[in-house]
Amino acid sequence: MTSGRLRQRIGILTRNSKPNAQATLSACGLAEFFPAALILSRHCCPPKPSPDGIWQLLSGWKASPDRSVMVGDYLFDLEAGRRAGSATVYLDPTGEFPWQEHADLPITTLAEITAML
Repeated sequence: MTSGRLRQRIGILTRNSKPNAQATLSACGLAEFFPAALILSRHCCPPKPSPDGIWQLLSGWKASPDRSVMVGDYLFDLEAGRRAGSATVYLDPTGEFPWQEHADLPITTLAEITAML
């Protein structure tokens, strides 16, 4: 930790293929923020709701699940986060939150996360 700020790391854990995830990030103008090693697909680890992908990312960062957050928009994301021992944030832009009981925090926009930091 330097200058009083926490160091945050971010990765992608997807049930899609890595090329699909990379193409999506490129189309959104976000590819530069996600090195290939931080994009885990169904071919890199057992797919969600398995917690293995979360544990793999945390291991590479030498971080613990109790100091991590899984942000997702589907039940499998939330289940993987819970199984990994991470906090779970449920993103649902509709505000309906059908799987809210699996989340620690429901949000409707990603801006809500940055406001909390």
